[in-house]
Formats: sequence, C-alpha cells, structure tokens
Amino acid sequence: MSDDLAALFLRHVCQTSAAPLGIEVARAAGSTVWDGRGRAYLDLLAGMGVANVGHTHPEVVAAVRAQAERHLHVMVYGEFVQEAQVRLATRLAGLLAPPLAVVYFTSSGAEAIEGALKTARKHTRRRRIVAFEGGFHGDTLGALSIGGNPVYRAPFEPLLPDVKFLPFDDVAALAAIDAHTAAVVVEPVQAEAGVRRTSTGAWCRTCSCSRRRSAAGSRWAPSSAARRSWRRSATTRRSRT
Repeated sequence: MSDDLAALFLRHVCQTSAAPLGIEVARAAGSTVWDGRGRAYLDLLAGMGVANVGHTHPEVVAAVRAQAERHLHVMVYGEFVQEAQVRLATRLAGLLAPPLAVVYFTSSGAEAIEGALKTARKHTRRRRIVAFEGGFHGDTLGALSIGGNPVYRAPFEPLLPDVKFLPFDDVAALAAIDAHTAAVVVEPVQAEAGVRRTSTGAWCRTCSCSRRRSAAGSRWAPSSAARRSWRRSATTRRSRT
C-alpha cells in the first residue's frame, strides 16, 4: 500500500478496528482479491455477503452496466415507477407468506432492523422489544439498543428504553415474551458471539408462536408437541456427549 494512500485512508476513512488490515485492493474476481503489489488473498467474507456469487461475476457486471447505461438513482422509491425496482419487489413479494406483500428496500442490515423495529411498534402499538444476549444487529441507534454485547452499547447509552435481553438458546426464558412485547429479534445463528446456533428448529418456531400468542393478548406457553421436540433434542445431545 502506497504511503500516501495509506495515510489518506487512516486520516479520512473511519476505521472499525484499532488495527485495520490495510490491504490496498487493486482488483477482485471470484473468491480472490489482489492487492496493489499483485499478492492474492482468498476472500472468505465475500464482501460481507454482498459478493456471494463471487467478485466481478460476469452476469452481475453485465446487469450493472446495462442499468447504469439506462439510469441510476433518480428519486426516492415510492414516487417514480422504476422498472428494475418494481420487478425485484414483485419477485420478493412472491416469496412472502400472506398477507405480506410490500417490500421496503434498505442499504444495510442495520437500516433493515431500524425499519423492522418501527414497523413492529407502529403495528402493535407496544414498546417492548425482546432481544438476546450475544446478538448483533448493527451500529445505528435502534440496532445498537438491541445488541447483546454491552461493550458496544455502553459508550452510547442511554439507548432505546424498554428493551429486554434474554439468554440465547434458553427455551424457558421465552416465557418472558408477553402481551407487552412488540417484537422479538433473534439470529438463528449468532456470528458476532462466536458462531453460536440454536439447538433445535423448534426453538425458532417457538419464537414465532410466542409472537402470535402475544398478539392475542395472552401469555405464551409451549405446546405439548414443542415440549416433546425439546425433550428429544436434549436426549440426542446428551447421547452425543
């Protein structure tokens, strides 16, 4: 990395760690990134998932070029009819379960979380958000408020009120989800906390069930089928150990 470019990077680009990698990216293709000196690096992050079909994939490049030659950003969405946007929204809506049929486009996961929190509060007219210890959902104010790592939250407190944290993958703790809850935010696999996954699919179904019960104004209780599933899972885990 050239001294000038390195100095400019450190001075003008906000770093997210005390010791940034500092690789000067010259080009990328597939799962490989090359620096300015021609050294190749195997990219296991795929641009944090953005390049999940590989860097500079020919079909992606062609689609970007075609759209750029036609038009790029012309107006906030919801005002002008932009074909590519409408086609994508229609395709995504076709994958959703009724009555979901509207797509809210965002630029980041944190922005999507902010939109979800606002939607939940507006729809339910409730305030409480349930999140989980160890979770990570972004660095904006709302997303940070439901992040399960105090190290990230502490410098910015006080954050959003009425957020309750539960231990991750603790089925008994889900009883705290009640009629005052507007939303439950959970990662099926926690990455920031060390790639921790839920122990059973039943746990995720329980979160969905608890939200439906809360919407009806009653406290949640696990179904007998769910309890049987947890017992089978617990027995399996004990036998493996």
